[in-house]
Amino acid sequence: MENDPGEPGATGRRRRQTRSTQPTTATGLIAPQPVDPEVWFERRGWQPFAFQREVWAGVAAGESGLLHATTGAGKTYAVWFAALRQALGSA
Repeated sequence: MENDPGEPGATGRRRRQTRSTQPTTATGLIAPQPVDPEVWFERRGWQPFAFQREVWAGVAAGESGLLHATTGAGKTYAVWFAALRQALGSA
């Protein structure tokens, strides 16, 4: 793919294609990776709240429930990581 010569900073040279270092499946798709929310939080300098850990453990144990917390408390991360781990089989 060539840069558009009219773009600012364009050189007209081809961009180098990079290869993914992630494991792939037999069909060439990127293989699902285990999801560890603790590591994800740590890489951002954050710490999960106790209720988030409880949600992750509860979903991994097959429990269901209702999550009620104030706006901005981290509900989305609690539920999203639980669902993602379950979908990828890393719960």
